[in-house]
Formats: sequence, C-alpha cells, structure tokens
Amino acid sequence: LESGGGVINDQADTATITIQDLNRVFFDPVIYTPMEEQITEILIIRSERPVSSDSILRVYDRDGSTATRGIDYISFNSTLLLAEGQDRVQFNVTLIDDDLMENIEQIVVPLDIVSGNGLGIRANNDVATVFIFDNIDMTTIGFSPITYQEREEVGFVTWRIVASSPVPSDTVLRI
Repeated sequence: LESGGGVINDQADTATITIQDLNRVFFDPVIYTPMEEQITEILIIRSERPVSSDSILRVYDRDGSTATRGIDYISFNSTLLLAEGQDRVQFNVTLIDDDLMENIEQIVVPLDIVSGNGLGIRANNDVATVFIFDNIDMTTIGFSPITYQEREEVGFVTWRIVASSPVPSDTVLRI
C-alpha cells in the first residue's frame, strides 16, 4: 500500500478494515410502576448484544423528580459493571414506605456510559421513570343518604357527609 508516494507496508498489498455498529445500551423497560410498600424496584439495563469488554455504566436520580430524596426513596448515584460477554445488568431503587396519603410520585433515572469499547446509548431508552403508587387508599367523601326528599315548606335540610376513612387533616368542602 502506498500513501503519497511512500510505502506504508511492504509486506502486504491489502488491508482489512472491520467496521462494527455501536452496541447500544438502554433501559428495558423505560417505565416502572411499583407500589410504595414494595420497598425495592429493579431497573434493567440491556445491550443489543453481549459487550466485548468490561463496561461501566452510571445511573442516578435526576433533579426534577417529583419524589423526594430521603423521604420517598434512597438517593443514588451509582456505577454498574456490565462485564465482558454480558448483555444485561440490573439496579435496585430502594423505596421508602410511609403513612402519608400521596399522589403518584416519580423518580427520573438517566443512563450514562462511563467507559465501554464500542458502546452507545439507544435514543429514547436512555431515561427510566419510576412512578411510585401510594399503598394508602384515598379517602372518599359523600352524602349519606345519597338523595334527600323534603317538603319545600320545611325551610332547611340537614345533609350528612361521611368519609370512607379518617380524614388526615382539616378538609374544606364547597357545596
């Protein structure tokens, strides 16, 4: 082979170049829906094929999550080893069960590559979201009985309002 008139290799007249697509890593699935009482949710990270060398991945809890670090879950910023020949690794998110009635909360978990030969991240699968569902039933409020019949000349009606479980704090009803 020659380059600019000079000899690069006088032993061979051909060269072989192997081009291989990136082996992409990704969350599988990207949505997780544990109940708060579950305590641990396992996140799975896969690669399209077994990795050719030990690779280090990073997962962390991103700012902007609606779940609160230290109250709803244990905060994390962790590195994971995807060992040579493997095509998956898992990570445990530790949830904290409490006695508060809460709406659905979420933890946003990005995936980064710290090191890895020929690795890339699959677009649209690079962030997992953990939606934490509360295990405490929401209180419902209603009338008992549901319908009332009074004569018009009575002048007033007393309504009985009931809750399905104890109301955790002062509640205002607008009728």
